[in-house]
Amino acid sequence: MKKNLLVLILLFAIIFISATVISSCHKKDPNENINWIEGLVINDGSPAVDGCGWVIVVQDKRYEPKQQLDSEFRYDSLKIEVDFVLTDKNGNYCFGSLKQIDIKHIRKR
Repeated sequence: MKKNLLVLILLFAIIFISATVISSCHKKDPNENINWIEGLVINDGSPAVDGCGWVIVVQDKRYEPKQQLDSEFRYDSLKIEVDFVLTDKNGNYCFGSLKQIDIKHIRKR
């Protein structure tokens, strides 16, 4: 009797552990924790002639990206979704009038 009870307990333990392992193996959505915000990429003129270069417009505010945009995002009036962190620095162009952002994720809309 004790042997049957021990086998039954071990069987339940194996089933429980297996179910726990299997349920924790699902892939998480890589976009799950991204704070996507709609915006536009604007070509605001060449910095060589006092333009602002490529600018990101979000909620009617213009920002200078900290990093250079990939070529696939360098189109004037391109609709995008972006996740960024506002830095404490002003941009290098446009006479330093734009706040600089550090882009974490960007995609076309």
